[in-house]
Amino acid sequence: MWTFLNIHELPRGETPTTWLDRVLPRPRGTYLQHCTRARQAIRNNALDESLTVFASDDRGPVGLVLIAGGGDQRNLELLGVRGDRRHMGLGKILLERVISTAKDRGVRSVSAPRVSSANPPFVNLLNTLGFEGQGTQGIRMRRSLDIPVPAYEVPPEFDLRTLQPGEEQAFVDLKNECFPERHWTLENFEREYQSVPIFDYNR
Repeated sequence: MWTFLNIHELPRGETPTTWLDRVLPRPRGTYLQHCTRARQAIRNNALDESLTVFASDDRGPVGLVLIAGGGDQRNLELLGVRGDRRHMGLGKILLERVISTAKDRGVRSVSAPRVSSANPPFVNLLNTLGFEGQGTQGIRMRRSLDIPVPAYEVPPEFDLRTLQPGEEQAFVDLKNECFPERHWTLENFEREYQSVPIFDYNR
């Protein structure tokens, strides 16, 4: 049903990046940060080639698990399964292969950093394979829209207004300054804001 490959067994013309693009062509939400980190690990040649696994089926790339790190510690950078093959057990098989190989090589631990509680299927999968969660003291807040917004005053040295056309680069720069774990570009802004039907500068 599935064929498993390592980096050196990828078909001619395929790279970890092209494989990732074919498995997760439109990463969003809980996958986005992991895809960004995975791409960075690929660019930096930080992948552990003996533990990184790619899966294919009769339609081509169907899954991958990218592992980085050295010594006796490894990090799970990304586990991805093509949309039409999810909920079939492939993700678990990929992780089981990694864990088995890591044990054989004397690796003491495999960590899955920055796993969001907003992704219960992935959290449950990690739990079934013996991963132990460690809270990062993050907080998720929700607010009822029935309650009025508290009164506030904008400090005199600041201006509160909507984004204006031509300020996209400033917005991107601000995002990069506030959230350095993901590098933003004007292309990201166009794809995630301007290209969606409900985009409006006044929002």
